[in-house]
Amino acid sequence: MKFLSNALSAVSGRFTTAEKSKQPPGIICIDLGTANALVHANGEFGCILVEDLVQKETRSVSHIRTIVARKGRAEEMDDFQRRIDKERGRADMRTPDEDLDLDIEAVGQDAFEMWGRAPRLIFDRAVKRGNIANIRAYRAVMRYLIAMVHPEFKWCFPESSPKPKIFIGVPDSADKYHLSAVRGVIERNLKADAITVIEQIASVVGAKLKGGGTIPYLQPASVAIADLGGGTLDFAVLNHCQVVDRVSYETAGDEMDLAIIDCLRKGPHFIDIGFRTAIEIKEALGSAIPREEDDEKPYEVYGAKFQQEQPGSTTVTPKVIRECLMPVLQVIVNDFRRYLQRLKNHGEVHADIMQNGFYITGGASLLYGFDQYLAREMGLPIKPVENAMTSVIDGLVIMSENHKLLELGLAK
Repeated sequence: MKFLSNALSAVSGRFTTAEKSKQPPGIICIDLGTANALVHANGEFGCILVEDLVQKETRSVSHIRTIVARKGRAEEMDDFQRRIDKERGRADMRTPDEDLDLDIEAVGQDAFEMWGRAPRLIFDRAVKRGNIANIRAYRAVMRYLIAMVHPEFKWCFPESSPKPKIFIGVPDSADKYHLSAVRGVIERNLKADAITVIEQIASVVGAKLKGGGTIPYLQPASVAIADLGGGTLDFAVLNHCQVVDRVSYETAGDEMDLAIIDCLRKGPHFIDIGFRTAIEIKEALGSAIPREEDDEKPYEVYGAKFQQEQPGSTTVTPKVIRECLMPVLQVIVNDFRRYLQRLKNHGEVHADIMQNGFYITGGASLLYGFDQYLAREMGLPIKPVENAMTSVIDGLVIMSENHKLLELGLAK
């Protein structure tokens, strides 16, 4: 329960008296991705405003990292689970999550800051490649998100109150087992109603273009969107509010982090860094094209020196990091080309995309100059979405209020 207390303390003092009502929000929208999770709550009292833990700005959408830190070693936890099962006489059944989740130390930004710095803790990603990687971490992140927007939330919603509806995005690649796990967490553990929505469609509906306007998905001409997240690159094509085609590829933001780690392990740097540092380097220095002013500006990176077998540092520049990212960026470009090749059997659709290009969204698409690099390599118009980090959850909010759009995007 400690991590729930941290969630409440993070938003304490930011709610009005009316917002502290014990009545749970009627509708909760959640986008739980590989790298980040966002939640939006809307009840009878309206939107709940909380502070964005990463961007440090007041919004109606709360945003956290999807990292969970827990105590003990994996082997010890397995023994603990088997012992509890044996004592309760049901060794063939899963241990209740009330027992399993007691060892969780931190969730979200707190866990992210400890990642690689606390050797006695185990760090789990809730989602990898768009699918649930660790069910306990997934439950913990879900509870943490809900506690942020509903201060009275403890472990699950009380059965005495009306069940809230939780709209949650899932990738198109999700199979029946993934969907069953998502619904199980929401319905069995949180005591709420689960509505699963395909993320690609929610992203199209919620996207906002620079200069105003939205993606014209209601028009007869086909529109294509590419969502470059932490774990997957998701494509979708819509025509007159109908989904023509959608697919996911497994090269995205995580591969960029690995590329930075591998690059710095080689000469002339010979330094070992963790995922947390790699993510911070990517966000601060990463680029797809040369930066105008500070491309050669040196930055100090700290880690473990291989040759010295002790802590050390090395100097990198945005140019060096860009060279590290280039192999991954080229794979992403090839995925775009592969998707265009896939659409060649749809003559008119292919023609629309060749003329109108792609809309790009997702956190990894915010890499400096990525849209310009992609347009140059593809020879197509590339239109970045203004709300790249929140397009999915913005779409979920819109679809939760529009049943016709919701029918189009339901994951069944």
